[in-house]
Amino acid sequence: MDRSRRRGRDKGSPLPIPPQSKKNDEFYKYWDRFTRVKEKKESLKKNAKKIGIKEGKEKSSKAETEVETKDETKDETKGREGPSLDRDVEGRPGHPMVRSNTEGVISRQKATTSYDEAAASCRAKVEAIRRECLRLNQKYYDRLFDLPCADTLTSLDNPEKPCSIKPLQGVGSVKRVEDIYDDPEFFVDGATANDVKQGTNGDCWFLAGITALSGKPELIEKLCIARDEKVGVYGFVFFRDGEWISEVVDDRLALRHSGDERNYVTEYLLRVNGDKNVLTTPLSDMAYGIQTLEKDFRESLRKGSNALYFASCKDGNETWLPLLEKAYAKAHGDYQAIEGGFAGEGIEDLTGGIATYIVSEDVLDKDKLWSELLEVNDKFLFGCGSRQGRDNDPADEEGFVRGHAYTVLSAREITKPANIIAEEERAALKLGRKRRAKEANGKLRLLKLRNPWGSQEWNGAWSDGSKEWTPDVMKELDHTFGDDGIFWISYKDFLKFYPEIDRIRLIGPEWTVTQQWTAVSVPWTADYLDTSFSLEVTKAGPVVLILSQPDDRYFQGFTGRYKFDLHFRLYADGEDTYLLRSMAKSGSSRSCSAELDLEPGKYTILVKVTADRFDSGRTAEEVIREFREARRNKLLAVGKSFDAIHEKGRLREMEETEALNERKDAREDEIRAKKKRRVKHKRQRARQRAMNLRLKTEEKRKNGIKKGLIREEAREKRKAERLAKKKETEEKRKVKIEEKKKNKAEKFKTEAGTSKVEGGKPKDAEVKEDEAAKVKGDTEKKDEAAKVEGDTEKKEEGQATDGASKAEHISTTGLKTVAVPEKVTDDGSVTSSAPGQPTPEATPEASSNSTSDDSCTQESSIADTKDQEKVDAQVKNTEQVTGPEKQDISTQTLENDKKDDTAHPPTSSKEKPHDDNDDDALSEVHSCKSESESEYEYEPESESESEDDTISNCSSVADSDFSWDSAIDGPDTILSDTDGGDSADEDDMFKEDPWKARCVIGLRVCSLDALAAVEVGRGEGGHEGVEG
Repeated sequence: MDRSRRRGRDKGSPLPIPPQSKKNDEFYKYWDRFTRVKEKKESLKKNAKKIGIKEGKEKSSKAETEVETKDETKDETKGREGPSLDRDVEGRPGHPMVRSNTEGVISRQKATTSYDEAAASCRAKVEAIRRECLRLNQKYYDRLFDLPCADTLTSLDNPEKPCSIKPLQGVGSVKRVEDIYDDPEFFVDGATANDVKQGTNGDCWFLAGITALSGKPELIEKLCIARDEKVGVYGFVFFRDGEWISEVVDDRLALRHSGDERNYVTEYLLRVNGDKNVLTTPLSDMAYGIQTLEKDFRESLRKGSNALYFASCKDGNETWLPLLEKAYAKAHGDYQAIEGGFAGEGIEDLTGGIATYIVSEDVLDKDKLWSELLEVNDKFLFGCGSRQGRDNDPADEEGFVRGHAYTVLSAREITKPANIIAEEERAALKLGRKRRAKEANGKLRLLKLRNPWGSQEWNGAWSDGSKEWTPDVMKELDHTFGDDGIFWISYKDFLKFYPEIDRIRLIGPEWTVTQQWTAVSVPWTADYLDTSFSLEVTKAGPVVLILSQPDDRYFQGFTGRYKFDLHFRLYADGEDTYLLRSMAKSGSSRSCSAELDLEPGKYTILVKVTADRFDSGRTAEEVIREFREARRNKLLAVGKSFDAIHEKGRLREMEETEALNERKDAREDEIRAKKKRRVKHKRQRARQRAMNLRLKTEEKRKNGIKKGLIREEAREKRKAERLAKKKETEEKRKVKIEEKKKNKAEKFKTEAGTSKVEGGKPKDAEVKEDEAAKVKGDTEKKDEAAKVEGDTEKKEEGQATDGASKAEHISTTGLKTVAVPEKVTDDGSVTSSAPGQPTPEATPEASSNSTSDDSCTQESSIADTKDQEKVDAQVKNTEQVTGPEKQDISTQTLENDKKDDTAHPPTSSKEKPHDDNDDDALSEVHSCKSESESEYEYEPESESESEDDTISNCSSVADSDFSWDSAIDGPDTILSDTDGGDSADEDDMFKEDPWKARCVIGLRVCSLDALAAVEVGRGEGGHEGVEG
């Protein structure tokens, strides 16, 4: 049985493992779906019932009357399905908040106003039930809290099963008060601390709170508003989240043993020797005896207070405590929801006071704390928690139950008795010093505490039977010895053995309450929120500030994955230094508080909420999906309880607003993604077009090279034919010349012979000698010309090869080559001329000499020079278009071309062959490359492609030879699809499971100023300047 105090979450627990799937932390989205489905089913049932009634009317009105009469008789004699208060007299559900305060605002209200409203509502409900039960002659049966149904014993989504549902350890049966008690009475000599006795449930903190109230019996009487013991209906009120609520229960209570509706279950008494443990040792290994239980003993197990499973009064016929505990469990939904807690929480729920958590070792002024303890049961109530244990033994050496809640019943300051003085003197002498004056004149401070168990007491100084007691002191303190759970302890030992103290300030009718609730979104980084509260005080006096969040006990199962801690600071307007702040250790996580005296003026309360997410917790969606069929009614009750308090803070509006913003953001993200995809597809299409154009251009270039080679072969062939023809013509010409020479020689000889005859050398002979010398000179010149022509042919062959490589180089660099038109002379030789330059006229073959050959060579050189000038002009135009990057490449190409021209002088135009098809193909290659570069210019996609990416095996051109445009086909490091995005999104720790911590908080201000006002302020930037 867990009797430990609830400590909140474990601060030292490891960080949770991220979930595998995305979770949704919204509540109202799935709650509305669930309730709509239920309403739809109910409407279908109603419609079916109406249709059945209508058909019955059509058949026979008499039959309808008989059916209605039978139904009424059945309802009146149905027993436990009889009267129940599903809704109160105002038409509201049975156990939600009393007042429909959906705005979450209470302005300048007396502290007793909410209590008066809840008490009036409670009396009205009890009276309505009483009248209905008297009319039906039946006791009240509460179907909303039907013991021992599992919904009344276990919470909605709790992994631990309570003892109340375990076999042989759980609830045995349920009976009414008159069947359990022989002479039941609600109060027997009033409500006292000795009445409280804890049952099997671990709600010692709540019972400690009840014990604290026993010092002021009127506080317990204020909780029990109305009752009718004959009908079996009882009405109570409790304080929840700043307001009072009412709750009504019947008189059915749980017993430890099974019932006797028919026959007793056979029960036996087992007797064994005490030297062995019967729970671990088989019966066959020890001596034992079995006998049937006596009837009187069996009946005693099911009679009186000792028969109850949960809390009970010490008196065998007193009933107020078990009924009060049942109503408190019903308000929270079940008995398991009230297991484990702080005594201060219980006292708050029973009184409407304000609890403050105090750590004993951190108390600065212990005298001040003692002065407050002296006002217990007047202005304050106190609870305390014992220290944690060192082992699994529930009791330590001093007799304290470890981690257990106790109640401070009284504080007394008495004169030290003689035995205590003598003991102090002996201790001083033992230490070799005199007794101090402070010790001699000091008072003795004692505290009266109680254990809710009604037993297990402290065994140190001033415990029952200790040496410190004297008859006079016992009479002065009105104390008697006995194991009743009540004991006295010194103030010094109290601070030593009770590290946690709960101080509750009682709020009387003279106080004014102002309250404001709101919903906030808590960031992952702990900082002061942009939501703050403003306070205006018009009268100087004490002010108590309470910052709270909804008590999650009331909606177990819908607590979600987030746990929140609250903190605040108070600033005077215009001041940079805070006046006070809430304590760092607030104990209970549901609220934190502080009190001080304030002067009239305006103040600002800055709020800091820290959130921790535990992925082991379940979201509302998961809980609804699991229990919507199996535990539908429990799910409805808990969900309504959750909505009752969170509606004050407008959590629904926050969720709807955030969902709307998320949808807008999703649409914007989708639009951006579409635009991004369009840009990506556009780039891909541009790359594809550029690649296709590149391949097409390369194919044309290769075709041009092939055509150039074919043309070169044809040119060589024609050249060889021309040379052969020329050689043949030359040989013929030489033969003719030789014949002419021979004829002339013969003629000359003939004429010489004639002249000799005449007697001397005539004049004609001299002329012939001159002609012969001239012919000899012409022959030598012709041999020279033939030699020059041979050299020219060799040069032409080298020029043709260089021209082909130069054309290839120009085509790869994108330079436009100017085609020079060629003309055929009458003798079959080819001459070329640039545009605008006159073509040299051809001379007859018989008159061709070295002079005409030289002039033809000069004209060809002039034409080549002009062609080169046009190439230079084209290079400059290309440099202006392609920019500095291409200019370097083009300039380098031009310099290489010039070097090639220097190494291979231009050949004579006379020797260039002519082919119209070849010229057209060559010009097509040059123009295609120029057009492609003017339309698309891009760069390679990546460095690897630009370094080594040949198009084909037969191509000598790689991608690195081209200057691609980086705007279209640049490397991935420049144009990536993720450019322009948020790099932080790729490393977002909450990308798969978004952080959505929403918390409802409320500020309650209690003061003596009737005009104090509280407002909520919302900013945009938060309060970054506030530290810690």
